[in-house]
Amino acid sequence: MVTCLKDLTSVVDIKTSSRPAMIGSLTDGSTETFWESGDEDKNKTKSITISCVKGINASNVSVHVDNSRDIGVRRH
Repeated sequence: MVTCLKDLTSVVDIKTSSRPAMIGSLTDGSTETFWESGDEDKNKTKSITISCVKGINASNVSVHVDNSRDIGVRRH
């Protein structure tokens, strides 16, 4: 049961496997912006790593991913 939701983006460290300049697009509150992997990730695993600061229980952190408008995503 969820009792409270808080935006913790100001107290986490986010790293990506490529295009670090686009990280702000993950936390700007807009559904119009996004992070997209770059050519350096071609044929490699793409990743977004979120590190919590001391005092944040990572088991209580949720991440929302929405790629429903990505026309490049294949639907089965």
